[in-house]
Amino acid sequence: MDHELTSPVKDAVDTAETETETVDVDNTNQAKDDAKARTEAVADAKKRISAAYRKFNAQKDHFDTPKHLASWRDLVTIIESARAQGWPFNALGEMIGLSGEGVRVTSLRYRSHTDDETELPVVDFPVYQRPPRGKSPKPKTAARPVGVISPEEAEALKALGPIAKLAKGSTPLESDIRKKSEAFSKLVMELKDRNIKWADIADATEGSHTVAGLRMRVARHDHGDRWSVPPSIRAYRRVNIHDHPDRVDGKTEAQTTPKGAKATTAK
Repeated sequence: MDHELTSPVKDAVDTAETETETVDVDNTNQAKDDAKARTEAVADAKKRISAAYRKFNAQKDHFDTPKHLASWRDLVTIIESARAQGWPFNALGEMIGLSGEGVRVTSLRYRSHTDDETELPVVDFPVYQRPPRGKSPKPKTAARPVGVISPEEAEALKALGPIAKLAKGSTPLESDIRKKSEAFSKLVMELKDRNIKWADIADATEGSHTVAGLRMRVARHDHGDRWSVPPSIRAYRRVNIHDHPDRVDGKTEAQTTPKGAKATTAK
């Protein structure tokens, strides 16, 4: 025989159930508020790192100028702050349209290029949270169509390629060889922007450049931002070595000093 709960006991049970339901609702609301706050924080962080990358990218044609170095430092400051909060390079790359390796190289190259070993300031960046496993995969996007080299571009690659290989660090900026070398590099980067295969570009040069040679050239002229390159590849600085204070008749003092004698560095 079932016994009904007495009124005081029943009231206590009802009260406990009500309190439990209230706690569950409060927890659910708090979880929603936390998720919303995090979404807003990540969106704000994405805006800031994207703005810093656009500013840095806009200064690429003014390499080594104060504005370029300042924008580079600002971008690396955000990258390093995000890394301290656990953000992987590939997640940061998704925010600004770079590969994870591109973000890593941009950060490392700043240190190696500027010899800046100072501790950069820490900026606010949300703690990284790994996406939950089992999440539905992102919808597949259509593959980007492979570009085609026009006959005019193929002729230009064939004509400029052999001349571009003649350009050295000592080639004067105003020389026809240096200008054609820079025109060749610019054309190669434009073709890559159109998703043309490295092999197709190399074939169009008709033997003057290999795929590896083209990639190294682009790495120096494009600073490795769009294509992953080793940090050891120094960027093309577009300087006239003939203007170096240590040069005498086109050669450095070390090259004109007899063997056994010590070269003195110009102050």
